[in-house]
Amino acid sequence: MEEAEWANAIATWWGVGAAALFGAGGLVVGIVGLVQAGKARDEAKAANDLAAEANRIAEEANRIAKDEVERAAELHRIDWDCRWERPGVYRVKNLGSDAAADVRVQVTVDEETVVGTAPRLEDGEFIDLDFPGALATWKREERERREERERRRETANQGYLVSYLSAMHGQDHSIRDLITWRTPKGNPQKHDASGLGPLA
Repeated sequence: MEEAEWANAIATWWGVGAAALFGAGGLVVGIVGLVQAGKARDEAKAANDLAAEANRIAEEANRIAKDEVERAAELHRIDWDCRWERPGVYRVKNLGSDAAADVRVQVTVDEETVVGTAPRLEDGEFIDLDFPGALATWKREERERREERERRRETANQGYLVSYLSAMHGQDHSIRDLITWRTPKGNPQKHDASGLGPLA
């Protein structure tokens, strides 16, 4: 082989070797690029998932804020009528134009406490509470009033008037009404009233 042919062959082999080396380098760069593209795709998917979750949370926060504004502006009309329906039975009645939800009534008469509940009370609906102790006291006081009337008749016939019972007899019983409920939009409400009165 002539020297020129020999130089050509070496140059060709060097060219093929350099091309193979650059080709292998390109292959490595291509593989690394594919791996990085896969990672980038996974990270983009994760970012999209986070963005979707953030949007869901923002929508929920907006709904809660709207509900709070509506609750704060809610007009709620409830008037409670609390009185003896008959001796021993105390009635708590909704006289308002709105409904009361999750109603809990706790009434204390002297030392006797009775609790009643209702999931909902509309206008005109009520809860009746039985007070056996108050009924027994009312019966005793009624008997004492009858006896007092008899004594007055007897003493009036004899020309004088004697009273053994005070003017407040039976009118000085402690009564406390404690009512809690929720409005239709969920606002908690409370009615707490105390006073003195009769047992019927």
